[in-house]
Amino acid sequence: PMFRTLLLSILISTTAAELLLSRGVPSLRGGADFKEEVTGIVFPQTLKASGSTLQFLGAGERKKAILGPFAVNIYAIGLYVDPLGAKNAAANVKDANAAGPVLRDGSFSKALRLVLARSGIYFCAT
Repeated sequence: PMFRTLLLSILISTTAAELLLSRGVPSLRGGADFKEEVTGIVFPQTLKASGSTLQFLGAGERKKAILGPFAVNIYAIGLYVDPLGAKNAAANVKDANAAGPVLRDGSFSKALRLVLARSGIYFCAT
């Protein structure tokens, strides 16, 4: 649980919060898969987890500095949520700063998809 909470805290950004606040139902982002710009890793629009179809909300990457200004891409991570549950949980949220805790602590279904940048291997945590 601690690792999952840490990853959710890292991933939840103002952009993700603004998407949540946009209140578009049922899709949160639109209909296309998302290509994370730094790593080039593609995240599908939907993900089946725990018997639910979750929708992609946002992604980020992790780099590791190896020598001065040079860095290696380690992984990209995407956040998937139950769209209606996330919208209902955020119904009373008025600004992006308050949306982060709603995404992290909400009782709706959510999952993280972590893809290693070098191998294409991925892991899912729900």
